[in-house]
Amino acid sequence: MMRKAQSFLEYSLLLMIIIAAFLTMQAYIKRGFQGRMKQSVDDLGDQYDANALTGQTHYALSTTSQSRLYVIPATASGVNGSITYRVDDSTSTEAKTVSSTMSPTGP
Repeated sequence: MMRKAQSFLEYSLLLMIIIAAFLTMQAYIKRGFQGRMKQSVDDLGDQYDANALTGQTHYALSTTSQSRLYVIPATASGVNGSITYRVDDSTSTEAKTVSSTMSPTGP
């Protein structure tokens, strides 16, 4: 009977030590979880209000075209005629400029 009581006391003491260890570690586990959450939020970056975003867009289009027409007289077998060549050159340049400004949001 004495051995059973001693075993019960040993198991109770062991259980109390385990519970005390968990209670002591609770603060560290909580801080670790909060640190992980803060790091995840920081990785998302700065948040902003879409209504506070203003911007401008500028388009510029420049086109240069040139057409050349060549007429070469040609006679074959006594028939008068001409050969016509047309050459078209075209150059286009397009530029797009976008600027955005974010206004600070209120509290």
